[in-house]
Amino acid sequence: MYVNLKINMTIFAIIDCNNFYVSCERVFNPGLINKPVVVLSNNDGCLISCSNEVKALGIKMGTPYFKFKDTAKKLGVIILSSNYTLYGDMSARVVQTIGDFGYNMEVYSIDEAFLELQVENEQEGIKIARLIQKRVYKCTGIGVSIGLAKTKTLSKVANKIAKVDGRKQNLLEGVFSIIEEDPKKVLAEFPVEDIWGVGYRYAKMLKSNNIITALDFVNQDPLWVQQKMTIQGKLTWCELQNQPFLKLEDTLPAKKSVASTRAFGQPITELNLVRQAVATHATRIGLKLRQQKSISGVLYIFVMTNRFQACRYYQGITITFEATNFTPILISNALKALGKIFVPGLKYTKTGVIALQIQPSSSLIPKDLFQAPLSDINIQNKITKSVDAINHKYGRFTIVAASSLATGTWQMRQDYRTPRYTTIWQEIIRVK
Repeated sequence: MYVNLKINMTIFAIIDCNNFYVSCERVFNPGLINKPVVVLSNNDGCLISCSNEVKALGIKMGTPYFKFKDTAKKLGVIILSSNYTLYGDMSARVVQTIGDFGYNMEVYSIDEAFLELQVENEQEGIKIARLIQKRVYKCTGIGVSIGLAKTKTLSKVANKIAKVDGRKQNLLEGVFSIIEEDPKKVLAEFPVEDIWGVGYRYAKMLKSNNIITALDFVNQDPLWVQQKMTIQGKLTWCELQNQPFLKLEDTLPAKKSVASTRAFGQPITELNLVRQAVATHATRIGLKLRQQKSISGVLYIFVMTNRFQACRYYQGITITFEATNFTPILISNALKALGKIFVPGLKYTKTGVIALQIQPSSSLIPKDLFQAPLSDINIQNKITKSVDAINHKYGRFTIVAASSLATGTWQMRQDYRTPRYTTIWQEIIRVK
């Protein structure tokens, strides 16, 4: 850990992994380095991660794969399916490496984390950023870009610039700071749609009012900003003025709803296969609830056919029961609900389970005679802790409910998925 006894200012650093999914693939296959590579979304749908070589060709993320397929062959672009098991594990390694420095940290997403640094001046902040950047690359093989500023929103601006700067130079470039200079010099060339917190609709509204750059935005009257973009827009405006309002969130707030949905690899008609999918989704719901120490007693289950067909079928149903995060109970209720909406003979393309009315798991303690006895709850907790521990050690779904065993073709299409090198023993790299 870097220690400084002369603290003059608090600054924020946002650490963002470069082309994260592609970078993870390159760590285990160096032959992909300096080659055009894209990673596809679920069911090989569209582009969700592109190497700099692909971006240089003018290809944008979000492009549907079927539109890009022929072009990819002509340009020699390497296509990979998403490998979320690998990416999640690599993300945990990056976070652990950053955490070893001992600074206050907020994990913002799978490939981003905020740090709060106490430094004497801008140069010290840059020095710390360089140390973190080199350590992460040495320990994980993942290159990161780091933006430094006195507010979280400005640090996101600095990070965006750091990424562009990093593409022009070598892998370990990409640190940019706007601590001691007037941020307006940077904001004058920063597109308003790239401001953190300004989504598509707000960007469209701002541009219709001739607000094109971030500097145009900060030059607006704050009352007008709040009227048009609520108090969150006002906070963004203040942060771009170098006024820190947003603090680090040590823990992510518990979600009010948790969903597990996915399209099938191909249309299916068999009830047994749909049951497998629903049971798998309910299993994921249970794990997500336990991870955020929550329970739910309301599930929404839906099934649907191809939405582009004239006789499209979509049906959902809500089922209520005693709140829990115990997977067998969630599966049982989800399958009970499925039986009420499944219509034989239809070609289903997607199903999903959504947990609603989520509450803290502390409310599991019985409050009246009609709730499950505390002894039953304790047994359920012991079972889930053991199962979760085994699955964490030996790989997801090492132990699963029999109803969620995948024996059919309902699972998502991953025609180009690489091995899960770090979590599945059978897929570990073999050195000859």
